[in-house]
Amino acid sequence: MNRRLRQLVASAALLSALFWSALFWCATSWAAQGSGIRDSEIEADIRTMATPIFRAAGLQPQDVGIYMIDDRQLNSFVAGGQAIFINTGLILKAEQPNQLIGVIAHETGHIAGGHVLRAKEAMKNASIENIIALVVGAAASVVASTSR
Repeated sequence: MNRRLRQLVASAALLSALFWSALFWCATSWAAQGSGIRDSEIEADIRTMATPIFRAAGLQPQDVGIYMIDDRQLNSFVAGGQAIFINTGLILKAEQPNQLIGVIAHETGHIAGGHVLRAKEAMKNASIENIIALVVGAAASVVASTSR
């Protein structure tokens, strides 16, 4: 492989790694910033409701983080492995505890199913595929320019 092609491959790999790192950092830092709120009573109540769900899913309840986000939208998500983020809007608009328990069960399913880990692996594989495509494109460009 000639020097120029090696430089292109190295640059592509670096850009890809930087892009995915920045994306992951933004998602996790946004969730952990000042938009999070702490209320020990609500957190204890949510943990009491969630513990049987975690156990049924084969998870250690103390290993699963539950975080509240100060956001009026109806939303929740899993990030960073075993961390469930619940918007305050979802908590406030739940008319019955079972509605919140259902959401926690859904998010627990993502953790137990390894969906977060599979998504990270898919991103890694996509990055590798992008690098391969870039290398093939660069090689075709080199071949085309030298055949003139």
